[in-house]
Amino acid sequence: HFYTPQVAKMRAELSGEQLQRLRETIDADSLSRLVTVIRSKFQLSLFSIDLIVDQSGKTFIIDLNSFPGYSGMISSRGIKHFHNSLLNLALVKIDQMKTSN
Repeated sequence: HFYTPQVAKMRAELSGEQLQRLRETIDADSLSRLVTVIRSKFQLSLFSIDLIVDQSGKTFIIDLNSFPGYSGMISSRGIKHFHNSLLNLALVKIDQMKTSN
């Protein structure tokens, strides 16, 4: 049993080096496939997942957010040009809605 605010607090307390080591333990290809499946099954364009990695290196999803917060994306550790990426996604979705009507 995990209490998500505690997990988020622990993540916030990680140093940049610790966070980088944690990222390196997660297989990027497997994570990419997982995100593709989640996107398809739940028909989500934007979402976030919270992961934990146990001592043996196994990765578990502990939370899926269909309306995530973006504060972590805007920080220096986040996605470069996040606002532009979000705007581009919104424009694509608007165009798709127009062409489907």
